[in-house]
Amino acid sequence: MLDIAMLLIGISVAVLTVFAILMLRKAQASFNAASLALREVRDAVHIWKDDIEGLVRSARKLTDQVQGQLAAAEPAIETVRETGEALHELAAAARGISSVWSAKLQRKARTAAEKEAAARRTAEMTSAAAAPGTAAARLEAAAAAERPAYPGPGTESEASPEQAALPAWLVWAETGLHAAKWLARRR
Repeated sequence: MLDIAMLLIGISVAVLTVFAILMLRKAQASFNAASLALREVRDAVHIWKDDIEGLVRSARKLTDQVQGQLAAAEPAIETVRETGEALHELAAAARGISSVWSAKLQRKARTAAEKEAAARRTAEMTSAAAAPGTAAARLEAAAAAERPAYPGPGTESEASPEQAALPAWLVWAETGLHAAKWLARRR
């Protein structure tokens, strides 16, 4: 019996060894497939890495180009801003000049109207004196001639007293000063 037991043990060890060898071969094939898959993944990662680096370089170049174009456009934008400021100052100076000029025209129109009214009153007085009339009518005409003419509502000057008192050459000098300041800022 001991011989049979030893024979069974030997056969079982041989069968286990054969199964172990088959199992190890299958494990080796699996490890080889896994190694091949890992190699392919590594190669794909290297390719993607190179593509991403190229993309990053392209993005940097594009960013540099955009910054260069913005830097080139900055003087033009600054010139437009300065031109706008100069036009604003010029419009303000023109508005001041036109208000002074308008005030002068209104004063001239008012004095012309006063002179015309005085001439009319004088003519009325002379016609009233020549015509037979009452003494009360003649006294009233004389009082009207001595009364100062009232310009009426809405005919007063729109310009301030300071602007109305400024001579024209001073307004032009102020405009020249604004232009000189603008040119100094441009440099």
